[in-house]
Amino acid sequence: MKKKTLRQRILFITLNASLLAIIFVLAFIPYVGYVPLGFATITTIPTLVILISLLFDWPETLIASLGYGLSSFVISLLGASDPFNIQFQNPLISIGARLTFGVALIVLVELLKKINKNNNPFIMGGFSALASLVHSFLVFLFFIVFQQGYSEGILSVLFVIFGIGCLIEAVLSAVLVPLLYRYLNKPATNLHHNLTMKNEEEENTNE
Repeated sequence: MKKKTLRQRILFITLNASLLAIIFVLAFIPYVGYVPLGFATITTIPTLVILISLLFDWPETLIASLGYGLSSFVISLLGASDPFNIQFQNPLISIGARLTFGVALIVLVELLKKINKNNNPFIMGGFSALASLVHSFLVFLFFIVFQQGYSEGILSVLFVIFGIGCLIEAVLSAVLVPLLYRYLNKPATNLHHNLTMKNEEEENTNE
């Protein structure tokens, strides 16, 4: 196993701290990270997590997913605005579902790399919409399993409302991820190179 240099460890910590900071800043800016609509809340943060999974590696994906879950948990504690989001005060729903989403993203991204080697924006847009729907499915699955106090009738109504929000989030991801990826891919690739370059140079020297 390759051992990271001190410079690489510092860069890794700085990168992930920056990604977490961006997630929490978005979460706490009104009508940006979380957009309350009265009957439901739409979030743009899954779009950011999907973008991070495409730009970086699996550790960044898991850390970003954890940060997303924590932001959801904190926002819900500070004042959930609708019946659905009150349940996100349960960390099994707010954090557990997002960590599971991170694991699913890692698998999906590996499959995408085999299909979309040329970074076709239309394929990437379709993938982003699919990933957003996977996130929504996992959240609702965890919601059904761990929610408390809602009858089947209320759950049916929430399911319809939740479905509308899922479609909006999927469209946002399909549009924004390929667009942002186009401009951020090069600097992200350079960062990844800096994280691995030193070890590769040492190996070449030893050879």
